[in-house]
Amino acid sequence: MLEIQLWKDDQDRTLIVPSVPVRTEVIQQRVVMTETGRPLRIENASDDVAEASEQVVDPEQAKQRTSNRIFWQSFIDTVKFDHPDQPLPRHGGNNWVRVPLPEPVKWMTAYRSRDKLGLFLALSDDEGFAFYEWLEGQADALRQESGPPLTFEQDPSGSNKGQVSLTVPKAELVDDIAQLEWLRERANRLVTLFRPLISRWADQAA
Repeated sequence: MLEIQLWKDDQDRTLIVPSVPVRTEVIQQRVVMTETGRPLRIENASDDVAEASEQVVDPEQAKQRTSNRIFWQSFIDTVKFDHPDQPLPRHGGNNWVRVPLPEPVKWMTAYRSRDKLGLFLALSDDEGFAFYEWLEGQADALRQESGPPLTFEQDPSGSNKGQVSLTVPKAELVDDIAQLEWLRERANRLVTLFRPLISRWADQAA
């Protein structure tokens, strides 16, 4: 937008003074969709995916986002993994982080929602779903090692998508300290459980 001001001097000359009262900025964004086609978050195209965040206008939402960011940064800073090759988690979007894992898993998601928190592996495409079915075949043994029982769910549409999850109601964890302790312990336990299985799967596929 351009504003033009016209002025006359004492010699009756017209002076034209242009100004830009409002500046616009082109912001490139991409919408990350879930596997079921629902929008998960909005990312700035120039940002690293792990550092991307939703665009928030409402002050209360912004305050909650900041609180969530602090919570997950504390998780990243304090979680300890027994497996020597395990990298630290990375921020994903609002109120979740990703725990890197080898193919075909890629990562494990740790999250908090309004009424629960938990961790899950989302497995898709041919290799990922084949790995999911292989895990599901060992479900009873895996549940004995996971603490709270793992849940195995296939996409009801019949597509090659499966999810292995571990959740707990928020009502069972009284505050952020208890939630962080639960997430740290379960994340370490699941990484210790799944990494050898991923390696065994890779050896079989080779």
